Parts: sequence; C-alpha cells; structure tokens
Amino acid sequence: MSNGNYENRSEWIKEHRKVMDFFSRISDVLKEFADTHNITIEKYVQNGPRWTFFFRHPKGGLGQIEIDKSGDEQVTVYPLWSVRDYEKRIRGIKSGDTKKFSLDHENLREGLEDVYRLILSWRLEDIEKPGRLFALNRKRAQKKYECGLQQIIEGAKISTCYWDNWNPENGN
Repeated sequence: MSNGNYENRSEWIKEHRKVMDFFSRISDVLKEFADTHNITIEKYVQNGPRWTFFFRHPKGGLGQIEIDKSGDEQVTVYPLWSVRDYEKRIRGIKSGDTKKFSLDHENLREGLEDVYRLILSWRLEDIEKPGRLFALNRKRAQKKYECGLQQIIEGAKISTCYWDNWNPENGN
C-alpha cells in the first residue's frame, strides 16, 4: 500500500479503508495481546498494511513483532530483535522465521504468544554480527529508537514516535 502505484488519492484512500476494515476484524485480539505484555503498537507503518508491536527486550534492545495483512483471511507475523549502540555506531539484529496465522481469534492469540516467547528466548549470542549504522540517518534513527523505548517504559499503548500523523480523509 505505501509503495503502491495508485493513479490518484481516492484510489489510495479506498485501499487504505480495506486495510483498516481487515485489521478491525482482529484489533481486539491485537490490543488485548499488547495490553497483556505492555507492548506499544504502531499501526499502518508507512501507511502500509501492517501493525507493529514494540517492546523492551529484557536482555537489551527492542523486540518487535510485525503483523502484515496477507490476503483476506490471514496475517504474516515477523519476529525481530534489534540491539543498537549509537555511540559505537553499530547495530545487531536477530530475526526469526515468518509465521502465517488465520484470523481466528484463538489461533491468532496463541500464535502471537508463541512468537513473543520465541523472541524472549533468544540470547545476545544469537544476534547477527553487528553492522554499521549509517551516519546519514543516524541521529533521526536514534531519536526514534530512544523515543520508542521511552514510550514503552511510560506504558504508551500507541506509538507517536514513528507515525507521521497523516490522515487520509483530509490530508493532515
């Protein structure tokens, strides 16, 4: 959606409404899961068909569960863990295998719990060899990363660090 080739704005709005309707079918389960684990939600990342959960990993860094619309009857879930050191300008990432889940609430809830436990089970040694942070966006990335961690600490339920606040209804 965010990188779609839309002829005009009304076409994009129509598609975005479909995505919002899709997520409304499972939003109660997603919000309950987030509340249970004190997870911050970022909805429609870059205006795309995705919700992302962020949480502070107990071994450091930021745990992340990305939930993508995958067709009309399932989601694809991506588990991630990133550890960043902005002073040394390095980052390390661990990702797991993607999982597909139906929209059945019980199935989805159990699947999310399994993915969450998987991320928590990872060890620092599991992090892929650290890569360099690029200087061009380093300060902006650091600000977003630290803002996200702070909102998790403060118990924010919806992230304001990543969302660009663009409203498809009025362009604001």
